[in-house]
This record gives sequence, C-alpha cells and structure tokens, in this order.
Amino acid sequence: MDGESGWTSERDPEWGFRISYQGTEPSEEQAALIAGVTEAARELYALFRVNEPDWVPLEEALPDCALGEFMFMGHVPDFDGLLLYKHHLTRRYLNLRRESDGLIAPYRWTGRKYVPTTMQEAVDEVYRGYRAAVRAIEDFEDRADNRRVHG
Repeated sequence: MDGESGWTSERDPEWGFRISYQGTEPSEEQAALIAGVTEAARELYALFRVNEPDWVPLEEALPDCALGEFMFMGHVPDFDGLLLYKHHLTRRYLNLRRESDGLIAPYRWTGRKYVPTTMQEAVDEVYRGYRAAVRAIEDFEDRADNRRVHG
C-alpha cells in the first residue's frame, strides 16, 4: 500500500488468507477485531478445508472458457468428495462430486440436503440471472461514465 493506511487481506500459505492493518499502528480495538476475524475465519476454513482447492472436477465438467468464472469455496463436511464452486457474478454454486465410477456428478442443495441433479440443470441454475447481472453492471458503468463527463 506504499505509505497508505488501511485494512488489507493477503494470501497466507498456512490459512489461505490474512487480514492486517497497514500504516499507523492499529488501536487496541482494531487489533482485537483483526484477531477475532482471523480466528473465526480460520475455524471456518478448517471446517470446509478451503485451503485445499481441487479444480480437477470443475475442469472436467466445464469448457475451459468458463473455468475462470468460478471460485473454489470448499469441501462439504459429512458429504465425502462434494466440492463447492461459486460463480463470481451470479453468486450461485456448482456442486460437484466424483462418483465411484469415476464420473463427475452435479448435486443441488434443497435447503436441507444435497441431492443428485443433471449437469444441464446444475449449469442452468448457476447461470440463471447472468444476463441481468451483466446488464446491471453495464448500466452502472454507463451511469458512472456519464457522471464523470457531465458532473
């Protein structure tokens, strides 16, 4: 941040992330907040083993052009092998698991449990609302550009 003060987050080899305050020394309250957030996030990361990403099922399930649109969110405890990937724009999940026959199978969350679904239904659900989200971003950018020109 080169001389600036403020909150930062960065990758940490052990935990996958680190939150810190850079610049002037943080107050006791800020230091306690950093410690609390970091510890809570570590517990969450440990629960979902987020620091162990597995991209292979996603790479096998989707075309290369779509891979960069997803974030690895973790492994589901108590559901062996189920991996969660979140689309960066729609914020919807693609849940994948390698079955005993070696094939990648999609699952959907019913609100109570994960159940098998078809790949077409899973992908349709992930991309539902995609065009509307893209239009909203474009509209926002257009309004911001107009303000810079006319404001």
